[in-house]
Amino acid sequence: GIVLISDMQNGLFVFDVSQAIVVEAVQDSLNVTLLYNWSDSTIFRYNEVWGLVQDGREYAVIGSWVGTHIFDVTDPVNSTLVEYIPGAYNFSVWRDYHDYNGYLYMVSDEGPGVSTLQIADLSFLPGSAPVVYDSNVLFSRSHNIFIDIISARLYTCGGDNNNGIRVFSLADPVNPVELVNFTTTEITHDIYVRNDTAFVNNGNSGLFVYDFTNVTNPQLIGSLTS
Repeated sequence: GIVLISDMQNGLFVFDVSQAIVVEAVQDSLNVTLLYNWSDSTIFRYNEVWGLVQDGREYAVIGSWVGTHIFDVTDPVNSTLVEYIPGAYNFSVWRDYHDYNGYLYMVSDEGPGVSTLQIADLSFLPGSAPVVYDSNVLFSRSHNIFIDIISARLYTCGGDNNNGIRVFSLADPVNPVELVNFTTTEITHDIYVRNDTAFVNNGNSGLFVYDFTNVTNPQLIGSLTS
């Protein structure tokens, strides 16, 4: 399969992985073959990577401190930058991504009052990915996001005006509607959700598992706090 790797300095790398290995450096070794390497000398830092499939083609999304870069990696050796979306705040060392129903959701946890939630329409790829929503009305910053595809809900954690976890309906994918701003033990760092079950990293407090079936009244299922 194809593994996409980014780090804080060196850009996007596409590897062909034939066995389970540990990648220690960008080189052809340990059954890992470097197929493609991209970096831009004008960009100081890279901060996140996300993969998706749209209309049968594979794409890699990489965040940098200036915005979002989308690559067509269907043919990894000939990977191509097909779209660049400037961030609302141009010096962000923290971005996060998720896609749903043909849209890419983009957030940043830098630039108080400046950053925005951005949504891009992926249906025009590989030609373009026009931004169809760009606003800080719902929130300016978010540390991480996750979309539960089954329930069409966007979960955000960290950032501004957030008690721990905020949940938004994506019944209309380009017009998120807040369902709840749920208070947790401390600022939530990251979250994974599947079929309304949320696995929540609450920093030093530990790992908490919630049932969000009744989204306005989440129930704690269990925790690991030691």
